[in-house]
Amino acid sequence: MELNEFRIEILKQEIEVINQKINHYDNLRLKTKQMAIFLWVAVIGFGFKNGSPSDNWLLFLLAAIIPLPFWYIEASFRRYYKGWSDRFKAIRLFLVTGEYEIADGTKATLKEFLDAAKDSNFPLSRIFIKKM
Repeated sequence: MELNEFRIEILKQEIEVINQKINHYDNLRLKTKQMAIFLWVAVIGFGFKNGSPSDNWLLFLLAAIIPLPFWYIEASFRRYYKGWSDRFKAIRLFLVTGEYEIADGTKATLKEFLDAAKDSNFPLSRIFIKKM
């Protein structure tokens, strides 16, 4: 296998891994929403079952507060999901168009990436660069 074929294969494998990560975070987001809805409905149902709404105002206040931590968790998962999604789009664009602008403003091309004897500037989304 030539070096160019090997590098292209690595990019394709990375796309597969990123796709798995995106699906994982989609699944986590779905489970978080299901949990929030289940707890919210349970508290509301318990409040209506055990007397009038004016008697159980504390339960209804709890029902109003329940979504807040789940919204925070959802926002966290959404941030990770967006980072992986941006990475996927960057690699796909890099493979399709052959060009990519790196965060420091330099341009990278697919030809340079394939022709480089050592590590070249590989497209990284901004979320990954900030953490390095």
